[in-house]
Amino acid sequence: MTDAATPSPPQSLFVRIKGGGMVVVPPSQQCLATYVLLEQEDWFEKEVGFVRRFLQPAMGVLDIGADYGAYTVAMARAIGPTGRLVAFESDAGIAEYLQQTIDGNALGHVSLRLTALGSTQTLDREHEASGLGNIDFVRLDAERTALDIVAGGARLFSTGSPLVMFTARRETGLNTALLAAWSAQGYDLYRLIGPDTLLVPFRPDEPIDSFEINLFACKPDRAVTLEAAGLLATGAEPPQGVVAGSGLTVWRQQTFASGFDHAGGTADLRLVRALDLYAAWRDETRPPAQRYAALTEALGLLETVVAAKPSTAHNAMLARLAFEAGKRERALDLIEPMMANERGKLPESPFWPVAPRFDGLRPGPEPGVWFAASLIEAFERLRANSGYFAPVLPLDRLAWLSKSPFASAEMERRRILLANRVGDRKATEPAAVVTRDSPDNLNFDLWAAI
Repeated sequence: MTDAATPSPPQSLFVRIKGGGMVVVPPSQQCLATYVLLEQEDWFEKEVGFVRRFLQPAMGVLDIGADYGAYTVAMARAIGPTGRLVAFESDAGIAEYLQQTIDGNALGHVSLRLTALGSTQTLDREHEASGLGNIDFVRLDAERTALDIVAGGARLFSTGSPLVMFTARRETGLNTALLAAWSAQGYDLYRLIGPDTLLVPFRPDEPIDSFEINLFACKPDRAVTLEAAGLLATGAEPPQGVVAGSGLTVWRQQTFASGFDHAGGTADLRLVRALDLYAAWRDETRPPAQRYAALTEALGLLETVVAAKPSTAHNAMLARLAFEAGKRERALDLIEPMMANERGKLPESPFWPVAPRFDGLRPGPEPGVWFAASLIEAFERLRANSGYFAPVLPLDRLAWLSKSPFASAEMERRRILLANRVGDRKATEPAAVVTRDSPDNLNFDLWAAI
């Protein structure tokens, strides 16, 4: 891997991504796509996981603002060769890499259009020319021209009923004019929680976390289908049949719980209720509206508890729920004070770790190390969508994590890339975890070549 100025093909780096396939990018960490894909082996947006689950074989898809193709590959693989995808990219240099990505993945059902959609070259005209017919999903990543694109696709959006994922932010905040344009077309607005589990209603006047980049637009008929598939809640419905103590039962079934001596549970009835509601939220057999209501109620209950008498367990549990509810800023507010105590006080009652990966990790003989590692990983994941955007902090915590029993390939990749940003060549020497082939380390050969 080099760090030269962005070259033209064939100077290309082939990066494997989650879900299969690869993306071709410039061999420069100055390029956002290169940095993110090396770091996370996927795009940094939580929505990519949801899109993979929503799309089905034979669907029709438009990828507007396809960039280097991380979404293009994910979506093309999900719809399979019986589906059709048209990718639009207006930058000729990027489009050269994107074409390499399409060819390198043998995506014969994907066509690339080098064009800037807007008010003259309209989406309706392009859609008709493509012969694509029914469109099930549109990804719209065109911040400056989004309004023109929506207006130019009025026929597509009025006669069809695609689910639309769109960039909702401008430099000054939410693009309220774009939100209004979707409402005028008969689309309701949704945001993604879980972090990538469920679409839930969004009102333009409600507070939104600064980390939220994308929203979804969906017509009522499509929403009915998505709700039946467990992917969307059109509202919140009080969860039925939540048995007292069921949350503790689910908690004890987790791999990590064996490391904490809470066999007797807890006398705190509010925490018991929060655990029960959290178990209901995680229950995929429940209707989406009940799951959404359970998470919302659990979050509100824990906020009340923490405001009155915070504890390490309550703070950790609340941070996990805030993260899953799409409130990353709140989660970070809770994690940072615990970070100061990271090798000290342990949670004194049942809780869930903030970093979901730790659900499946046994704490071993030193649960304090496990808890510290879970906080460091959660903090690093949540403080920025990628290290590319993050202020470079002292790397002591990530260095400690890389030497702990709970090191992960992704956190080690993040540490190396951050060290490279500050020119610390000694710190860029990779640990063994990133030079081995594993399901969470797809590009081991690239790191082994450093």
